[in-house]
Amino acid sequence: MPLSIRMLVLFALMGATEMRAQAPDALYAVSNPLAGVFEFVEFDLGSGNVAVFQGVPISSISSAASACIDVGQGLYHFCTGNDLYSFDANNVLPASVNILPIWPGAEFTAMEHDPCSGQLIGILNDPPNLVDLVAYDLNTNQFNTILALPTTMYFLGGAQAAFDPVARLYLLQTAAGFLGVNVDSGTVVYDTPISVPAGLIGFGHLAYDCTDQRLLGTAVGDGVEGNYGKFLCELDPMTGMVSVVSTSPSPEGVWKPMLGSSTIDLGTDLFYWSGVDDLILGAQTGNGSMVYNTTATAGDLNLIEHFSGCACGLATVVPGQLASPLDLWPTLAADRIAVQGLIPGEALNILDVRGRIIRTLRATGERMEIDLAWLAPGSYFFGNGRSLHRFSVVR
Repeated sequence: MPLSIRMLVLFALMGATEMRAQAPDALYAVSNPLAGVFEFVEFDLGSGNVAVFQGVPISSISSAASACIDVGQGLYHFCTGNDLYSFDANNVLPASVNILPIWPGAEFTAMEHDPCSGQLIGILNDPPNLVDLVAYDLNTNQFNTILALPTTMYFLGGAQAAFDPVARLYLLQTAAGFLGVNVDSGTVVYDTPISVPAGLIGFGHLAYDCTDQRLLGTAVGDGVEGNYGKFLCELDPMTGMVSVVSTSPSPEGVWKPMLGSSTIDLGTDLFYWSGVDDLILGAQTGNGSMVYNTTATAGDLNLIEHFSGCACGLATVVPGQLASPLDLWPTLAADRIAVQGLIPGEALNILDVRGRIIRTLRATGERMEIDLAWLAPGSYFFGNGRSLHRFSVVR
C-alpha cells in the first residue's frame, strides 16, 4: 500500500484517539505473576511497568483460552473457554462476565472481534462430535453456526487467529496448516498446509496487519526451539509458504509461554510477541528488525493486545472521504443528541454503563440527530467503532 494512502487509512482508523483513554504506548494482557493468580493489566512499553486493572476470579487457564479487543468500545475480551470476561481498558467500568451457553467438555476458543457486527467469531470445539466456526452475540449470549469444520481438526493453544473486517475473513492457524473462512457466506477461502523454509522450525505468533493485508508471525532458527532465536516471518495464505522478513533473529533462548501471543501496533508498524521470563519482544513489520526487548515488572504476559485495529468501513475509506473526529452534544441531554463526523452507513451503538449495546443505528449522513425519548434517565455511551463518548439523559 502506498505510504500516502496508508497514512490516510491509519488516520481513519485512529483519528479519534483523543476520545479514547487506551494508551497507544501500551499493551493489554492477562498477567500471571504468581501461581493461581491472573490479572487484567496494562503494560507500559516505555518502562516495562505493569499496572493491574482488575483481578480475574480464576485459578488456572487452559490452552483453549483466547483474547481479542473491541477498539471502538475500549474492551478487552478474555475467554477461558467457558466464561467470557470483558474488561474496560479505560478502567472506568467494572468487568462483566458471560457464562457461555455450552455443555461440559465444550470450549469456545480462538475468538476474534468483528467490528462490523459487534460479534465475536471463534471455534466451538467439542470433538469428536462437533467442531464449528461460530459467531457469538454478547447481547443475547447465543452462538450461531457459520460453518461446520472437520471434527479431526486440532487447534494450537492461545491466540492463533485473526480477523480481516474488510475481506470478512476469519483467519486461523491450526496444527495442520492455515484456514481462511468468509464469515458472511460461510465458505472456505484458504485451506493450505504451512511450509517453512529450510533453516527454520515452525511458524506461530500469528497476527494480521489489515492495512497491508499481511499475515505475520515468528519462526525459530534451526535446532531445538529457542536455541537460535526467532525470526519475523510472513505467511502467504494462498500457498501456505512462509518467507523470512528479518535479516537477523531475536536473542537466543527466547521461548514462548503456553499462551504467548502477538499483536501489531498499526500506528508504529511494530509486531510484538510475548516470551517466557516476562519478556516482550518487538520487530518492525517492514524489515523485521528486532527493535524491542523489555522485561515486564510482574509475571508472564499472556494474550497481549494493542488497541489499534481496522474499522468495518476500511475498504470504503479513500482520499477526500475521511470522516472528521466525532463530535457529540449536548453531553447532558433531555430528548436528543446531535453527532457530527460520521461515515454514512456506518454502525452506531448506544451502550449502557456496563458497556452493553442496547441499540444499534446506521448513520444517515455526516451529521445526524438521535432521539433519546425512549431512554430512561442515566449515563450512557455512544460509539461508532472509532471513538466512544459518554453522555447522560436528564429530565
